[in-house]
Amino acid sequence: MGRLITQRLLLAIPTLLFISLLTFCMGYFAPGDPVRIIAGEKADDAAIERVRQQYGLDQPPHIQYLRFLTNALRLDFGISYYNQRPIGQIVREGILPTATLALCAILLASTLGMTLGFLAAWYQGRAVDKISIVVSLLGITVPNFVLAPLLVYLFAVQLRWFPVAGWGQWIYIVLPAVVLAARPTAFIARLARTSASETLGQEFIRTAYAKGLSGFQVFKGHVFRNAMLVVLTGIGNSFGFLLTGSFIVETAFGIPGLGYKSVQAVLQRDYPVIQATTLLFAFLFVMINLLLDLTYSWLDPRIKVQGRTS
Repeated sequence: MGRLITQRLLLAIPTLLFISLLTFCMGYFAPGDPVRIIAGEKADDAAIERVRQQYGLDQPPHIQYLRFLTNALRLDFGISYYNQRPIGQIVREGILPTATLALCAILLASTLGMTLGFLAAWYQGRAVDKISIVVSLLGITVPNFVLAPLLVYLFAVQLRWFPVAGWGQWIYIVLPAVVLAARPTAFIARLARTSASETLGQEFIRTAYAKGLSGFQVFKGHVFRNAMLVVLTGIGNSFGFLLTGSFIVETAFGIPGLGYKSVQAVLQRDYPVIQATTLLFAFLFVMINLLLDLTYSWLDPRIKVQGRTS
C-alpha cells in the first residue's frame, strides 16, 4: 500500500508542474498589463516602472516562472494585484464554502445516484427503472446555468422555501448543492444500473441463489461489491465536474468560494489569484484520484497486488 501511494504521488509531480507552467503562460501571454491595474489608471510611466520592478515583472519569463514555482512550493502565492491582499488569505476564505458545497453535492449525488441505479437494475423494466432513466436524461441534458434559475424561481421566489442567494446557514446550501449534484447524480445512476445489471447476469449470481441465499444477501455480498468498482470510477470522475461546476454555481448563488473568486480574478485580470486557485484545484483532483486508487485496492485485493508489483 505504501509503495502504491508513493508511485501515485511521484506521477502527480509532472502533472502539477505542467499545470503550473500552463497557468503561468496563460497569465503571462494574456492581453493587458497587470501593472496598470496595480499602479492605477492615472499612474505615470515612472510609477508604472517602479511597480513593475517591485513585483519582478521586468525580469525574463523563465525567471518569473522559477520564482513563481519556488514560492508555490512554500505555499506563498504573493499578493493579489487587485485588492493587495495576501493570496493565502483569499484562498483560506474561499476553500471552506467550496469544500462544503462540493461535499454536500457529492454525498447527495452518490446517495441518490446509487439508490436509483441499483433499484433500477433490481426492478428492471418496472416503474423505478423508468424513473431512473428519466432522471438520468434530465440530469445530463439540463445544464447548470439553466437549472439554477429554474430552481431559484420555483423554490425561492414562488414558494419561498429557500433564499435566493447568499452564504452562512445550512439553508443556503440546499439549492446550490442540488444544482451542482444534478449531473453527477444522473451519471452515477446510469453507471450503477449498467454495472449492477451486468453483475446480476453473471453465473456466480445464479450459483448464489442455488445455495439458498436470499435476494438481500445476494445483493449485499455479490452485486453491490462488484458493481461498486465501476460506480467509484464514476464518483471520482464526478469530482472533476464538481470542481469546474462550482465556478458557475457559486457565481449564480453568490457563494464566496474558490470558484466565485476565480471568476472574479479572471474579470479583474488578477493573475496570481488565478494561478493559485488553478493549482489548488489540480492538487485536489490528484489527491481525490489517489484516494480512489486506495479504495479500489480495498474493494478488490487483486488491484492491490498489481499496485505492488507494477
